Amino acid sequence: MAPVEATNFLCPDELERIRPGLEHLRQLRRRSFLIFMGYVPGVMLLTIASWLLTGSLIGFYVFAIAWLIAGFRASAASNKVICPRCGKPFHSSDSWHNSFTRRCLNCGLHWKADRGAA
Repeated sequence: MAPVEATNFLCPDELERIRPGLEHLRQLRRRSFLIFMGYVPGVMLLTIASWLLTGSLIGFYVFAIAWLIAGFRASAASNKVICPRCGKPFHSSDSWHNSFTRRCLNCGLHWKADRGAA
């Protein structure tokens, strides 16, 4: 039989304590993903609208730069999240950083632990 990791089990009190932090983490990751996926179609549509209204391509530069800044800020915010269980950065340990991890790199808490993920 394989050994069981202690990080997979959450008591109800701990679950209620960490739920708001995990919701915040998921919200920030969702926002980053939507900004990333909406960049090309969003900038394209706003550029076409700007071209039709003003006859200039300056709108492209304004919208592209603004969208990039929003993307960088959203990504930075989601990468600075503190793990609700251990209080350390969720996406980094002492020697490693992974923006796409689903588990805290310090304590192993899954980002959907309050929804039954192991």
